[in-house]
Amino acid sequence: MNVAPEIDFYKGDVSSVDEIRAKLGTFEGGEITCEKNDSDGIAKICINHPEKRNAISGKMMIDFENIVHDLQKWENGKGVIIYGANDIFCSGGDLSYAKKENTPRSGYEMSIFMQHLTNKFSQSTLVSVAYINGGGAIGGGSEIITACDFRLCCSDEKTKIGFVHSKMGIVPAWGGTRRLVDIVGRRKALDLILTAKLLNNKEALQIGLVDDIVNDFQQAYEWLASRVKAHRSITRAAKASVLNGSLITADEEELERKIFAPLWGGAANKAALQMSIKHK
Repeated sequence: MNVAPEIDFYKGDVSSVDEIRAKLGTFEGGEITCEKNDSDGIAKICINHPEKRNAISGKMMIDFENIVHDLQKWENGKGVIIYGANDIFCSGGDLSYAKKENTPRSGYEMSIFMQHLTNKFSQSTLVSVAYINGGGAIGGGSEIITACDFRLCCSDEKTKIGFVHSKMGIVPAWGGTRRLVDIVGRRKALDLILTAKLLNNKEALQIGLVDDIVNDFQQAYEWLASRVKAHRSITRAAKASVLNGSLITADEEELERKIFAPLWGGAANKAALQMSIKHK
């Protein structure tokens, strides 16, 4: 892909994955948990960080990684539904990390970790659904839902989905840009990222960002269950076949990281962080 020469790319050093993981793990708060049901083959992943509206801390990134690894070994698994506790899906990345690790290198390294993690989740042969509830999926939360095969929004029109990164002086960097283009197309993806528009459930459904509107978590669970009724060998084979038709390239991931990193800790990002922004 050709990119205009005025784009500032990250060209610095990078820590090892183990070092990145260790650093992320020092940023505590919240948890991501998983409950597996062997009878129907569906796992429930819960994002839970109530004091920060389910913002993803470094420790929660590690939780998520451990869950993805565990689900890869789950013999009875067919599907997974991810949702947020306390009436919100996820308000984005925890600003505690953003304020303390506010350098291009830290941004690049976080992007490496989260791209790798969300790609592993996306490329699992388990059929995945995001149930977007309450306050919705904002910033990093909106990127997480793109890693799912399907997205269901609750019927409350106050629930919003927003790629609001530009308000923080950055762009998506957890793999969300590429996946958003795959879901809604290049023009609509660009518009959503540039405007940082908050979409309600009907607007998201109209552009194909979500697949259906449901009343509650139980209805979302049943929606997924109706699609994984076949034997696990069939559901996994179907997912694997679809994945084979949508392989990503390492070059695309690298480009996203290199564009994002100089913005992390850049002038616009620092100005945004100094405005006492809270997880809303």
